[in-house]
Amino acid sequence: MQEVLRAVYVVLTIFVMIGLGMLLSHIGWIKREHTALLSKLVTRVALPAMIIHKLFTQYTRESLIESAPGILAPFVSLLLTLGVAILISRIARIPKGRRGVFCCMFMFSNSVFIGLPVSVALFGEGVAPYTLLYYIANTVLFWSVGHAMMAADGGSKFSLKQPGALKKLLPLPLITFIGCCLLVLLGLRMPTFILDAAGYVGDLVTPLSMIYTGILLLDMFKSGRFRWHKGYALILGGRFLVAPLLLLLTSLFIPMPALMRNALLIQAAMPVMSQTPIVAGECGSDAEYAAGGIALTTLCSLIFIPAYMALIQYCL
Repeated sequence: MQEVLRAVYVVLTIFVMIGLGMLLSHIGWIKREHTALLSKLVTRVALPAMIIHKLFTQYTRESLIESAPGILAPFVSLLLTLGVAILISRIARIPKGRRGVFCCMFMFSNSVFIGLPVSVALFGEGVAPYTLLYYIANTVLFWSVGHAMMAADGGSKFSLKQPGALKKLLPLPLITFIGCCLLVLLGLRMPTFILDAAGYVGDLVTPLSMIYTGILLLDMFKSGRFRWHKGYALILGGRFLVAPLLLLLTSLFIPMPALMRNALLIQAAMPVMSQTPIVAGECGSDAEYAAGGIALTTLCSLIFIPAYMALIQYCL
């Protein structure tokens, strides 16, 4: 029971920080146009710094090799989830123009802005590298398969010749993670003062992520974009039931430590990926449909995150 209550407290803490973002936006201290800066600070500054600090302080060459199966499980479970999403979208007759967005919301989770702080708060700092394994699979598949599906809905096609295409397939946090892994495997170490600085900067990930989420949610509520649309109930089922269940099934065939499995399970049960409406809008797909899905799944996570913590505590 204490673990479940702790999960409730964690979620409430997250919502307090989200509320702070809504408040700062409401009183005009942070405006909607500032969200691009916050997003860059998290994904291009704080998150790479956190990756550097976590990998070099919590991993050795041997322990990193032991974690290798952790990257396979998210890839397999996400691809299985995609197959289920495509099948359900056809059965439910989700209209073209929303089908790609529907599948992306069904499949991809918010593994950085909400998933990372929630996992660290629930299991401790030691799970941060495990959550990054899920982030890699989530990011690579989103910018390849997910982007292509939304582009197809919008009548456009993704090409490596497009400006910034390579950056989307290989974002800075992913490049940082791969580079740090190679250095750790080679037995190279960072100077202590760099790791300390990276640790301080990396601590910005959680508060900035929650403030960013709060600003987006308030903007959606004010603009009236948060409405119930066809397929939202199925998206809730995909995010909080199908994706976690397929991750659990995958873990039965891919051996991994219990802590890694639990961390990946929580990542699979997170709300809709925050970049979905931005990419949908760029592709000419239905961005408001995606924005409403973010708001709905974020609010429902208040129920499901403690539920999964109870499942971990009493059943796994």
